[in-house]
Amino acid sequence: MKADFDPQRGLELQFDAAEARKLAQDLIQHSEAANTHVLNLAYALREAGYELKNHFRQPPHAWDLQHLPWPSTRTH
Repeated sequence: MKADFDPQRGLELQFDAAEARKLAQDLIQHSEAANTHVLNLAYALREAGYELKNHFRQPPHAWDLQHLPWPSTRTH
């Protein structure tokens, strides 16, 4: 983890994925002793972890009129 404080920008924390996942897990596990701001940090870290795992990319021109027709799911 890297912490940097700039009076103009405030506090900036940088985590690698494993550190963020571990910190979020520990904070949520001990949530009964945490205040709202700590829990918000934990949930933000967890959400960032989910975003790291999401590799979906919209196909190019998916909504253009020239796109290839979508496969049909009808069975008749």
